[in-house]
Amino acid sequence: MDRLNIIFLDIDGVINDAIAQQERGYITFEQHAMKYLKEIVHEADARIVISSNWRHFEWAIEAIKEELGKYGLVDKFIGCTPILVQEMDKTIRPIEIRQWLDQNKNIVKNFVIIDDNQYMGEFTYTNLAWCDHTKKN
Repeated sequence: MDRLNIIFLDIDGVINDAIAQQERGYITFEQHAMKYLKEIVHEADARIVISSNWRHFEWAIEAIKEELGKYGLVDKFIGCTPILVQEMDKTIRPIEIRQWLDQNKNIVKNFVIIDDNQYMGEFTYTNLAWCDHTKKN
């Protein structure tokens, strides 16, 4: 089996505008962000692993899959990082990513973490593509 390029994807602040969602009262996946994601996935021939707190909820995973489907990316979704604690704590995210990598080391070629959190533990300076959610586009 060929090794895969992996994108660990956060949702809020990356492809979902959480502030707009609160104002509108419904989930808002940003079209420009989804187009960038599609371009990155295709350029890198990457697979998507959800690392967002959204993975705590089945309805949210279904919403993500539906949105990925609109951009021809649902077949690139291969799963979620493990949930190590039930509280939605972003500080545990790099540990959950490390566990996923350890459990899947035989299939991973390269990886990037796309997140609006500036801290990703051991990956902060090597594998983090930080999204500044305070800026548009």
